[in-house]
Amino acid sequence: MARRTHPPIKTRGDKVLGNIHDAEVYSIGAINEEHMMIHKGLSYHYSNYYADIDSPSGVKYALFATGSTYRAHFTVRGLLVGQAGRYTIYETGAGLPFTANTGTQVTPLNRKRNSSNGAEALLWENPTVFRSGTKLLDDYIAAGNKLSDVVDHQDEWYCAPNKYYLISIIPAADNANGTIHLNWYEEQE
Repeated sequence: MARRTHPPIKTRGDKVLGNIHDAEVYSIGAINEEHMMIHKGLSYHYSNYYADIDSPSGVKYALFATGSTYRAHFTVRGLLVGQAGRYTIYETGAGLPFTANTGTQVTPLNRKRNSSNGAEALLWENPTVFRSGTKLLDDYIAAGNKLSDVVDHQDEWYCAPNKYYLISIIPAADNANGTIHLNWYEEQE
């Protein structure tokens, strides 16, 4: 029986039409776009734990999608421990939708840890919001240890340029414990 021959093999990690080539098994394995953006160094993450979230103020974030040639695609996950609450996302037009110099501008982590790329989108934690804009999502979080999930990229938001996205998690009662995870990647248009 003649030995089967294979085409020249590329090394593990070479890109083939946006896929990863696996030299050991002679196959091409597809990866989703968000995973590919991690490899390109264009995927970002920010998360924080809160030991005492009060109602109705909750936890708020403002994500600004700049007018650059890169467009952010974002997903959010929020967890409230032991109680019910709400999770909302609003989109506002141009102009600051929160009081200037309130909140804290935070720097997200690049998910490709050896990349020096910084995010084009800007993020503020707990700004004082004075207008909310167009409601994109208003979700109920049931009581118990619950995850409000825009998860597995079933509900990914593709940001319009020069818009603010206001994200909040509001518990039904004071003294809630919780966490928020913001993930986004930036794709050149």
